[in-house]
Parts: sequence; C-alpha cells; structure tokens
Amino acid sequence: MQEVGWSDVKVVACETEGADAFAKAAEANEVVELSSITSIAKSLGANKVSPTLLQRYLVRNLYI
Repeated sequence: MQEVGWSDVKVVACETEGADAFAKAAEANEVVELSSITSIAKSLGANKVSPTLLQRYLVRNLYI
C-alpha cells in the first residue's frame, strides 16, 4: 500500500468460517496451518497465510 501512496487506507480482511487461517494466525501471532478447510466456499480458502502477509498485519495492525 505504501508503494502506491495509500498508507492512509485501511485494509479489512474477510474470511469464511472454516477457512479462517488469517484470523487464527493473527490471534496466535504466527503462521497457523489449518488441518482442513471446512467452509462450503472451499475454493476461496487457503490452509495457511504467507509469512509476509502476517508480518504486515503485525506491523501495521490491519483490521480483521
């Protein structure tokens, strides 16, 4: 966001229940791998978030 001059823009992350790898990682302050995606929207889910995304959340305090 800073690279394009949007450092004042708030970012909101949304996940479906059962595919909430980002929320679990944010709560634990470390990358967490889900054992499975149980959401009915399986194609939208990831079993873990990237370390870069989590680090940006921890530094910038994105809203979840």
